[in-house]
Amino acid sequence: FDGPERSDASASANVTAIYSGGEGEHRADKVLIEELRFFRQASEAAAVLLVTNDNALAGEAARLGARALAPTDLIPFLG
Repeated sequence: FDGPERSDASASANVTAIYSGGEGEHRADKVLIEELRFFRQASEAAAVLLVTNDNALAGEAARLGARALAPTDLIPFLG
């Protein structure tokens, strides 16, 4: 999410909300792509899901080996 300061918040054992910090357009998108690259470098086998309705962001996530989910598809992961 866009936010005035960079921070992470655990929503559940399997879900982390990331607040981007910084200024400018698409700052949250840039942070998400950085996080996806980090997870891919740490482990190519780990399942990485990105929750978004943004088709361009979902496409970039797929190129980095992550799976994009619509927000409505997140509900089972929160249980």
